[in-house]
Amino acid sequence: MVPKKGSRKPGTEQAPAILTIIPDWADAAAIGMLVGLSDRQIQNLTRSGVLTKETPPGRKVQKYRTCKAVQQYIAHVKQKAGEQEHPKELVLRKLEAEVKLKESQGQLASIKADIAEGRYIETASAAQQLTEFLDTFKHFALNIPSRVAGTVAGYTDAATARAIEKSTRKELEDMYNEGERILGMGDELPLPGFESSGETVSGAGVLGEFDDPTVGYFSNQEMEIPFRVLDRDAVDMLDQRKAVRLTIRGSAQSTNSEGDIVFHSVRVVVRGRMSKFELGKLKAGSGMEVKITLTLLYILIELDGEPMVELDKLNEVFKIRGKDMLAEIKEMC
Repeated sequence: MVPKKGSRKPGTEQAPAILTIIPDWADAAAIGMLVGLSDRQIQNLTRSGVLTKETPPGRKVQKYRTCKAVQQYIAHVKQKAGEQEHPKELVLRKLEAEVKLKESQGQLASIKADIAEGRYIETASAAQQLTEFLDTFKHFALNIPSRVAGTVAGYTDAATARAIEKSTRKELEDMYNEGERILGMGDELPLPGFESSGETVSGAGVLGEFDDPTVGYFSNQEMEIPFRVLDRDAVDMLDQRKAVRLTIRGSAQSTNSEGDIVFHSVRVVVRGRMSKFELGKLKAGSGMEVKITLTLLYILIELDGEPMVELDKLNEVFKIRGKDMLAEIKEMC
């Protein structure tokens, strides 16, 4: 006899069915069986937006896309696990933030109390007083050579006394010209820029043209120094025989990845000669707006004490973050 289709031999068992194709659509009960939840739990997840339902083509009742619903549930479980992964660290960070806030509030209250008691003065006033003191001391020091010459005149000849006065005055003037002193404080100071110097390349094999820079070569750099009024420091810069050396200091505020405000020190050192001098104007109740423009021969830019850029046109120095950009050229020459 030939066995009928679908029949099995006595004593044999039918192999279990293997699911090889996942149905595109499923209801809440089927999704619950796949992820181990009840129908009600699946419906709650749907109402909260974790799972989404769609309308199958040709149907009116919304269903779940089987694979999409399972993936949405897995992503939801992972997210919840991530939120509860390090609860102690989150609590510790919160406590640290609260401590910092209380410390800053305490410091602020202390500063406000000191200001109320007159222990602090405005920055502009302090800078003005310091500038006036240094200016007064400078004039006092520069009068010392003449007084010394008058004192020693009774003990030596006139030529020697004049030589002592001249030598002492020169030492003091050099000290004041080369040493650092505060010229003032302001809210704005234009810094110099860098414009490469090179040649325009064009010809066969080049699509159009482009500017090819010469490494280390920059066009003329200028820096404008503003003064509210005409004073001796501004006039001293007119001496074109001597290079003017200026140091500009500032503080830059930024926000780090954790939202904290941090400060970075900025220091710019320039050296150059006067190329333009504008006397400004005379108007009652306002500044003169004196301006001096320097042609720069040297510039150094530092951030948090680390050299960023250094350019010395007279000594063949061009460095970026401490690396000599001309090192290979110097070795070849």
